[in-house]
Amino acid sequence: MALEPEFMARRCGAPAAAWGRGAPEAALDLLERQRAFLNRHLLRWVPAFCEDVRRLARTDFHRGLARLTVGFLRMDREIVARVAEAAANAVTGPGSPLGPRASVGREVGAPPPRRLRARARPPARSARP
Repeated sequence: MALEPEFMARRCGAPAAAWGRGAPEAALDLLERQRAFLNRHLLRWVPAFCEDVRRLARTDFHRGLARLTVGFLRMDREIVARVAEAAANAVTGPGSPLGPRASVGREVGAPPPRRLRARARPPARSARP
């Protein structure tokens, strides 16, 4: 479980570096590889592993860490999909002969990523009883 997140962390900067070098198609390819690693590898086994940790852990720390891990991976999947979509649309654009490539970064037939919303904070409690 230690090597895969390190691998993903190393992959995260590669698309931005490619974009900065003026290689947007390479950036799109790297984003697609990152998306594929998440969907075809990490998200296939990590949620089940973390569920086992949550079920068997003796401490709240380890149960919380398991929940955090799964939540992070799912959030990362959405972010990678959004970045890939924005990058693809920047490369191809609506006026391009290729048209916008809005499906880049998602599995075929998968719904679009849901919008990330800030949670509303509960009203502050009064200091008086």
